[in-house]
Amino acid sequence: MAERHDPGHAPNDAHGEGHSGFDGELQIRPILKAGLWTIAVSAVSFVGMILLYRGLSQAEHRADPAASPIPEASVRQLPPEPRLQPAPERELAALRLEQKALLGSYGWVDRPAGIARIPIDRAIDLVAQRGLPQPSPVSPAAAPGAAASR
Repeated sequence: MAERHDPGHAPNDAHGEGHSGFDGELQIRPILKAGLWTIAVSAVSFVGMILLYRGLSQAEHRADPAASPIPEASVRQLPPEPRLQPAPERELAALRLEQKALLGSYGWVDRPAGIARIPIDRAIDLVAQRGLPQPSPVSPAAAPGAAASR
């Protein structure tokens, strides 16, 4: 049997269906309906969320206790210890400045015992000139662990 081709249509494919420039199985109406339903459901959900938010917000404001008429009750109290540092950078800078002042000045550490501090630069110079003090010799009986080894 000879195949006939209609000049107005594209030739048949293996399944016997003709193809034109547009897919014949594609239906626009159901796609548009699904899109409109999606938009409608989204709009209703959006309105519902706004109403729910407003309702919960009003319920929260109703549940909040009224401000106390006593002035002392509205004074802000510090939280219990340990508290976080409100400005750690400033506090660290102040600590370093204080330590630098201690390292660079003369003063008494323990006056009755005769212990004083000197500036760190001066102490380094003195150790460089005189050397470190030599430890006193320890007798074997007074050495740590000597009593344990007996």
